[in-house]
Amino acid sequence: EEVLEVAKEQIQGTKSRLLLCSLLLLKAHSFTAGYLDSDLISALSHVLNQYTSAWAEQEERRKQKEDEDVALYKYKDQIHGDERSDK
Repeated sequence: EEVLEVAKEQIQGTKSRLLLCSLLLLKAHSFTAGYLDSDLISALSHVLNQYTSAWAEQEERRKQKEDEDVALYKYKDQIHGDERSDK
């Protein structure tokens, strides 16, 4: 499971770099052209939607991990406080 998490993080990092490269390419194209045409605006909208989706996924994973950590802490607290663990 840990290997899967590392792989997901690497994929997410690659996706973030690709999105950044896309934004930089769109910026360079708009500066060169001197204006934003409908194709450029559409591409920009798509890239920004991808950023939003990636952020939402990352927040969901963070929340899930936080919930798992809280549940694990509660479980450890219950076991540690159990009288049978002293014997």
